[in-house]
Amino acid sequence: MQIRKVLPRDKKELSKLLHTFHNFTQKNLSKKQANFRDFKNAKTSCEELAQKYIFNSNYLIYIAEENSHLKGLITGKIKEKKERIYDKAGYIEKWFVKEEHQNQGIGKKLFDELIKDFKQANCTHLELDAHIENEKALKIYERLGFTKRLITLFKVI
Repeated sequence: MQIRKVLPRDKKELSKLLHTFHNFTQKNLSKKQANFRDFKNAKTSCEELAQKYIFNSNYLIYIAEENSHLKGLITGKIKEKKERIYDKAGYIEKWFVKEEHQNQGIGKKLFDELIKDFKQANCTHLELDAHIENEKALKIYERLGFTKRLITLFKVI
């Protein structure tokens, strides 16, 4: 297995992996939470997201690949907050390993690779968002040293 930066030739497989991630998340949330985050057209949205991640230089993206098949991904970007003491965030946007490849250390390897880029860019801290119901992910993040800091509230009008 290889951890590497995503390339334009990965677009189709990346889109499929993002769609798998979307479906995995949807099935692991309550119906109410899943409805809040669902796409109008998941396939098209994942294709557009893959395009954005590959061709927008603001994003850092690593994939775990074996035999031309993607097992996982991590995406991030740098957010500057010049008015803050902690003024440069390494923001993790997506982080996913296919269910059948979880608990093999792939996610940690992806994380470590992205963190190298954030450190090289002199980021002062890391940020990420997680669904309040995603207890498995929250435990992983806490094991990695993240602390809960903010709750986002949502209401349909």
